[in-house]
Amino acid sequence: MQNKYDIEFQPGQRQRKDQITRFVLGFGAILLLLVVASVFVWQREGLLDNWFSNTEVTQPDANEDPDAWTHTGDTAFLICGHDNARQNLHFVLVLEVDVAQRQFLITPLDPQALAYYRGREITLEEAFVQGGVRGLQNAAEALTTMQIDRYIAASESEFIRYINTMGRVSVQLEQGIDFAGDFRLRMVQGDNPLQGDMLMRYFRYLGIHGNFAQQGVLFAQVLATYLVPRNATTPAVLEARFRSLGDILNTDITVADFFAQRDMLMDLMAEHEQIVIETR
Repeated sequence: MQNKYDIEFQPGQRQRKDQITRFVLGFGAILLLLVVASVFVWQREGLLDNWFSNTEVTQPDANEDPDAWTHTGDTAFLICGHDNARQNLHFVLVLEVDVAQRQFLITPLDPQALAYYRGREITLEEAFVQGGVRGLQNAAEALTTMQIDRYIAASESEFIRYINTMGRVSVQLEQGIDFAGDFRLRMVQGDNPLQGDMLMRYFRYLGIHGNFAQQGVLFAQVLATYLVPRNATTPAVLEARFRSLGDILNTDITVADFFAQRDMLMDLMAEHEQIVIETR
């Protein structure tokens, strides 16, 4: 038996659907107009600004480096100087920075200190020879149990060049130095304004005598010198200093890092007398 299909035409059904559609669209348009009018009134009365000020809104920056460090607490830097063959370490420092608290903490490390690297215990210097700055960073993290976020490394010639672009560093000595070895170092009692070559020799001299704590004090003097603004420092001057850092030294501090912290650094340098620099 053949199936029969009953087809019933209902001309009034389409008309009712059209009426419902027009009602919904009309109601939506009226609701949209009410929202727009309300926003206009809130903005005029200042209510919209108050609402946004109490609402936390986070929008990603398309230009932001996802690896950029932020000062949510301390940011630790590895800073090292080595010979021009990129082998022997003249000094190794960990610099912990909290710009918001205006605090700098310097921890000098002995290049011959033992640390675990690639599953075995070797000196920091050996880790540097085998793995470069990254290897040294990993070994320093194992030794200090600190997370190190960025590094600044310099060969002897690079360090000298950078110091000379920044100006002399005033070093105070309680007694003079007259040293003759692989290099010559003469310094007088009292104030010694040092340029890059002499400053690097002094770092090496302290390392030869195992005076790593004094290396930290010396770096604190360098840091204090460069945190003092010269010639009415502006954002442009600060940017020029940063670019010279990247052009001369080996560092993984990025442009995004710099611009993320530029204004805070400007504020820091404007009141450099409130900066606290300590050594361990």
